[in-house]
Amino acid sequence: MTPYTLKESPRARHIRITIRKTGEVAVTKPRGVSIRQVQQFIQSKEDWIQATVATILQNQTTPDLATNSEYHFLKHKPAARALTEAKLDQWNALYQFDFKRLEIKRMTSRWGSCSTHKTLCFNYKILFLPEELQDYLVVHELCHLAEMNHSAKFWAQVERGIPNYRELRKKLRVQG
Repeated sequence: MTPYTLKESPRARHIRITIRKTGEVAVTKPRGVSIRQVQQFIQSKEDWIQATVATILQNQTTPDLATNSEYHFLKHKPAARALTEAKLDQWNALYQFDFKRLEIKRMTSRWGSCSTHKTLCFNYKILFLPEELQDYLVVHELCHLAEMNHSAKFWAQVERGIPNYRELRKKLRVQG
């Protein structure tokens, strides 16, 4: 039987199986449902669980993208900073934009940002992306120094450095 974590919820009405991005299986049961009933339910769904976990793990480009612990962040932050600094130097040779600060953060829903104070911020997981996506992210945030929006002017700036930005943007969305 598949290993899983079990949680009881007073609001649950049915047994629910959740498979996380990491491939971990979590089961939520309502009060009054026995462990034996949970095990029988999981056994009846075993084929589906195995297939879903396999699909999730197969579609991950790297396990590092699924990890979000503080330890993982602290371990990889210096390398992410070095990579991002090098990419900024490389791409800003073309753009010649001024920025004040670079920050590397542990973000859960963004790859990067640019503030009105000219601070460029990047998710440390940029380190685990293919190089073409790293370049796209850096150029995207650099271009916000000129255009603080996603207007046609902004995308024209991005296209100067990354002509295939539309394709890369789609690829980045798949990464999460």
